[in-house]
Amino acid sequence: MRFFTSFLALMTVAATCVSAEESSFGPLSFTGVQKKYFGLVIRSFHINPNNQEAASLNDDTPGVTIGRRYETKKRSGEAFLEGGVFYNSYEEVSPVFLAGYTFSALNFPNGGQFRIGGFTGIGYYKELGKTLREDYGVPYYKGFIPLIGATISYRYKRNELRLTTVPGDNLDVILNLSFARSF
Repeated sequence: MRFFTSFLALMTVAATCVSAEESSFGPLSFTGVQKKYFGLVIRSFHINPNNQEAASLNDDTPGVTIGRRYETKKRSGEAFLEGGVFYNSYEEVSPVFLAGYTFSALNFPNGGQFRIGGFTGIGYYKELGKTLREDYGVPYYKGFIPLIGATISYRYKRNELRLTTVPGDNLDVILNLSFARSF
């Protein structure tokens, strides 16, 4: 039941963001500027030198996503929605849907930006989901689990190199490297 409540809340936020033009939603005020982008998931890095499980997980995690950024009236802020599919660390094809927020932490003279943010969403992890449900009570429904993470990126014009991190199961750090391009 918690999964459905969380999913319904996420979909409500997503629907509001998609329909946001020059409107407000909670602490976010949108300017009406929207940008579409596609993303290429390049690979993952499972880092924990003292854990054999980290060595056994798949780091070759290619994927593709598509998203939309919504500029906020708060200086340099953007809300985003992103969905796609990738080959996860448990060697499963994994659909994913994310909603999040980033802001420009540092602007460079060349026009580049160093951005920081966070996200939440859902993703398909059939094997990991079972373990997380049994060990920690994490909501799980037919392979789908909630996701949460942090992201840092460097954006220059229409191109963005992104590094995200998500909590791991018995791992110190999981990093995902991806590339995005606005269109």
